[in-house]
Amino acid sequence: MKHLHMLIAVVIVLLFVYQGVMAWQGRMAHKPIKIITHIAYGVMLITGIIMLMPLLQLNVPMQWLIAKVVVFIAFISASSKAYRLAGSSNLTGNDLRIKVLMGLFVALIALVGIFGLAFIKPSNFI
Repeated sequence: MKHLHMLIAVVIVLLFVYQGVMAWQGRMAHKPIKIITHIAYGVMLITGIIMLMPLLQLNVPMQWLIAKVVVFIAFISASSKAYRLAGSSNLTGNDLRIKVLMGLFVALIALVGIFGLAFIKPSNFI
């Protein structure tokens, strides 16, 4: 299950890069890409929950996991906002690019935080 979870993480990063490039160019990603992204998010959550079940039985503190989920939600929110702005016809030129870039930057910081928490698993913020 862990390998599937890590594979989906790589797929999500690749989709983020692809959609980020499309958003930077002021274009929307194609509908199949959006569908694949939603499926990847769902599979990521499901595999994470499945891997979490044995840890819940051990009754160990998991503050890092709560932080990871919060940052994952922030990643989804910031990236979807940036993609939505890219498809907006209300903004043009530099205004659009700056707002899209800011959304993608926040999403990138969240993504780095997720991977940092996954690799380090801090001592539960003690």
